[in-house]
Amino acid sequence: MPDLSTAALVQNLRRALREGDLAEASAILAHLQREAPLALETGALELELLVRSRRGEEAGRLSRALVERFPGSAHVRFWSGRAAYVRKRYAEAEACFRESGKLAPHVNHDLWLGKALTQLQRFDEAEAVLLRVVEQRPAARAELAWLHELRGDTARALAVTEAYLADHPDDARALEQRDRLRARGMERGQLAAEVEALAELGEQVSEPVLAEYIEGLLREGRGAEARALVKERAPTLSARGALSLAWKTYKVQAYDLAFELFAAVTAGGVFDDKLLSAFEASAKKSGRVTDLIALYEQAAPQRPALHGRIRKLKSFVP
Repeated sequence: MPDLSTAALVQNLRRALREGDLAEASAILAHLQREAPLALETGALELELLVRSRRGEEAGRLSRALVERFPGSAHVRFWSGRAAYVRKRYAEAEACFRESGKLAPHVNHDLWLGKALTQLQRFDEAEAVLLRVVEQRPAARAELAWLHELRGDTARALAVTEAYLADHPDDARALEQRDRLRARGMERGQLAAEVEALAELGEQVSEPVLAEYIEGLLREGRGAEARALVKERAPTLSARGALSLAWKTYKVQAYDLAFELFAAVTAGGVFDDKLLSAFEASAKKSGRVTDLIALYEQAAPQRPALHGRIRKLKSFVP
């Protein structure tokens, strides 16, 4: 990299982060750290890079050091909130976003405050914040729709999702949400009729509709039909579709199905603690602990934290 002033390095690093080019951002950061290792901008941009790279634990350690050194920096407070959010420490994230908003009011700080409050299930507070954000940034309707869905208000969630899609018609996540909400809002007979009509035409239902339909079959005691449908569709499910269906089958205590679906999700590299706890409970309930141990042993060389889980699981094997 040619010699550049510190200001130019900061500008280039911000551009790379904004464009999502994390490899270039890392290279520029290394140069900036040589030129200005103790500068506020260097630390703050390193923190942003760690968060965008989803290196949550490293980001958490750096954020604590930076807040101590630069307590009046809104940038540091905001990205400390983002670091806490990545680690699912939502109360900590809320405090950071409130402080960054006081230091330097900005719609982005309010957006993330609304997201943190949503995760904390403080829905009335979150809605008040997000409604203000939507006035300045209509795309934040996506967050408002998610809030209404978590709250269980399917009709309002669908209305907001459709308003968002009017401006963002190709947003895959919002299209999935609309399908899921429409299916959830249907009477059981309507949903079954739609699925069966598509089957007669040789077309597959979307993954969100499929998940709602299978959950309904299981709740009605039609387990054989549900299992046949899962077996048919499982090989073609996306990672997100498999995870959604895994949680639905787990919720209705179809643990054999949940085990198979969680296995597919972890095969794709997803290993968060909440998922693993449900995976292990499914294995115990469905008599698949030995199979789970074998799966963990295959993954353990790349994920050493699984060794402790393996030891605990072995205590359940006769």
